[in-house]
Amino acid sequence: MRLWIDHNYGCSTVILCRIYVGLSWLVGAVNRFSGPDLKIDLELYARQQDLVAQILGGVSLNSTSTLIVSTTGWAIGASLILWMILSLRVINSIFYVRARIRLDRGKPVSILPTAAVHLIGVLAVFVLAIMGYVPYLAIFPSVVLLIRMGVGLSPLRRSIQPQAIGIQELGYGILTVILLALAFELEL
Repeated sequence: MRLWIDHNYGCSTVILCRIYVGLSWLVGAVNRFSGPDLKIDLELYARQQDLVAQILGGVSLNSTSTLIVSTTGWAIGASLILWMILSLRVINSIFYVRARIRLDRGKPVSILPTAAVHLIGVLAVFVLAIMGYVPYLAIFPSVVLLIRMGVGLSPLRRSIQPQAIGIQELGYGILTVILLALAFELEL
């Protein structure tokens, strides 16, 4: 029995919470996600340097995953759990990249907040797996990000350009999506 997918659920209207960076929170019912809407999100997200704005922009863009899997037959609750897992990954990455760039530039930085959000991410997915909402393999991407954080922020790290950090994060994002897809498909 699949607890996270309900193939009998008909999704004609999906309720999404869209968070626009620099604007107030907007909650709306959407029947489809339009391309210009995504472009506005990306433009607003790209202009912001504030931590909160970066987090809200990433979480907002992850809301598209909820819509996509809902239209393929997933229950709304399961879709929102996937959104949460992907949003935790974005938050982890934002904290990591900000700390890593500061360290590579020789600026003082506390690693404690970055370690805390990574541990919260692993713990949240672990609890969801124990409760039966996600497969146990869904924990693996969070653990990979935790290890990445430990190595990347250690004194043994090599200093690299911010562009290289961005490319690495893109790779970790792709790895996360592939592992989550395998976890849900294989029910591991």
